[in-house]
Amino acid sequence: MTPLDKTSDRPAYQQIADELRYKIIMGDLSEGTKLPSERELSAQYGSARVTVRQAIAVLRSEGLISTEHGRGIFVRRRRRIRRVAQSRLSTEARRMDKSAFKADTINVDYRPSVKVEIWAEGASSDIAEILNIDPGDDVVVRDRIMYADDEPVQLATSYFARRLAGGTAIEQEDSGPGGVYARLADLGREPVRFVETLTSTMPSPDITRKLRLDSGTPIITIERIAYDSSDLAVEVNSMTLAADRYELVYEFHS
Repeated sequence: MTPLDKTSDRPAYQQIADELRYKIIMGDLSEGTKLPSERELSAQYGSARVTVRQAIAVLRSEGLISTEHGRGIFVRRRRRIRRVAQSRLSTEARRMDKSAFKADTINVDYRPSVKVEIWAEGASSDIAEILNIDPGDDVVVRDRIMYADDEPVQLATSYFARRLAGGTAIEQEDSGPGGVYARLADLGREPVRFVETLTSTMPSPDITRKLRLDSGTPIITIERIAYDSSDLAVEVNSMTLAADRYELVYEFHS
């Protein structure tokens, strides 16, 4: 720890932020490292806790650290997950048993995991219209929380007509090699076309809690509709991504 320069024109909180920033950038404080508490930093730097709090606020605004309620302050993971649109949903990827999320996280060497909950419910009018069923007809719902190195980064909820997916592995937590799209292919309804609609907004308190977002962090919402070769919708997938943890890559050809 470098002693604070009391003769400097630079405020004490900026000096503290400067030193912590340097340690993060140089790797002395590596990604995922828990920082000392405000009380401990205050004692180390011989400064008031309000001064340390200001320094922490600077680093948080720069995206270098995050505060997890009840756990402490941690160095942020700076490797954004690369969501490469043109290859992640390919038939070849399914044949290689590469789920879209697994492929995304492998790009930046994260360890992926997914928590899955499944239930049946009556379809809303919007979902029913897309899936060409009547409002209130049963749909199979697959609700997931995606983790990269145990950090939640994405929420996703998929809807399938139960008359299609009922009694199949789509209703199982582990849907088998190639995932649910491979199971749809087994049923003769392989998705071959996808339409995604992206928006950006601020999260609700519930989403903030589930994704452990810092205050002021926006989210990216994506609604994807998967169509089979007859151009009939077989899935509606509503996704919520932590905007500070993703970069979305699209390639276009003229």
